[in-house]
This record gives sequence, C-alpha cells and structure tokens, in this order.
Amino acid sequence: MINSLQNKILPILLMLYFMLSCQNSAVNWPKNVTSSIWLAEDAQKIHYSVPEEGIYQVAYNVKVCYPAKEFIDKIVTEMKRREWKLLEFDYLDPRFKSNSARASAEWSYFIDARGKEEADVWQWIDDWEDGSRNLIRYLLKYTRKRTGGLKEGYLKSPETCELQVIVSYKTSAVRRAMEKEMVEMKSSQEKAAK
Repeated sequence: MINSLQNKILPILLMLYFMLSCQNSAVNWPKNVTSSIWLAEDAQKIHYSVPEEGIYQVAYNVKVCYPAKEFIDKIVTEMKRREWKLLEFDYLDPRFKSNSARASAEWSYFIDARGKEEADVWQWIDDWEDGSRNLIRYLLKYTRKRTGGLKEGYLKSPETCELQVIVSYKTSAVRRAMEKEMVEMKSSQEKAAK
C-alpha cells in the first residue's frame, strides 16, 4: 500500500518540481527582475529557470563571433542605462577582477575535462549591482570540442560564432546569505589550517 502510494506521488512531485524550476518564459517573474535583465534581440534557444527562491536565470544562444566586443559593449550600455554598476571584482571570488574591469579586458580560457570529451572554453564574466544590492551576473561562453590532447596547448580563438549567454539575477537577500556562507566557510578553513 505505501509503496503503491509512493509510486504515484513521486512522479507527481517530480513533474511539479520540473514545472516550477524550468519555465519557457519570465511571465511570473517580478517586474524588477525582468526589467533589469537585457536579452539580445536575436537570442535563440531561450531557457528560463528559477533554480531556487530569489534566483532567476535565463540562458540563450546568439550568433556572435569571438571576441564579441560589440555584444559585450551592448551589455555594458544596457546595464548602465538601467542604472546598474559594474563590480570590479568577481563577487564569488574577489581575488579575480571581472573581465570588463581588467586592463586587457581578455577572455578567460580553460580546458573543461569534466565530461566524456574535453572542451576548450573561452569565458567572460561580469557582475553588476543595483542600488538595493541585487546582483546580475552575465556569463558568456564559447565552447569547442578539443581535437587533440593537452599537447596542443592554448588555442587563441574558439573559431566559432556560437555564443552561449547565461544571465543570473540574485536578490539582495540571496546575496547576503551567500556572503555569510562564504565568510563562515573561510573562517572554518582558517581554523582547520591552524
């Protein structure tokens, strides 16, 4: 009896979770969120999600060739027009400057070996803050399947015009909770090192 009930309830709960976390539009998002996020006019494969309360994400692809300077300039222009301020440092790891704040304004490059096949990844991250300390992160990424091993070394260009854009809006409450958690984690790491 209990097994039968669990077999019926579990699929319903999974479907409900999927419906709430994966959305095909932002119609139910707060107006301050939707009015803050800039979405490229020619965005394709748009996917909206709310991974947890207070975090709103939109991911899409756009045909923009590397190094996407005009696209990045458009993001900067649109965010400033919305009165958001570019943060100089990565809010998750303040040891690193945001890409736009770097003197050379270069893309980050790394080899992603997490999947079945290695990939070369060129990544651009900028964090933005409004007057209420809400946070928007623009993560731009070019990915290319590696054709050889590590011996090939650094590739100067992804040689593609397929840009993936992930925009993440975090409310100030979520941001405060994350900052508190990071401070606690750092404190426990310092204690463990002693």
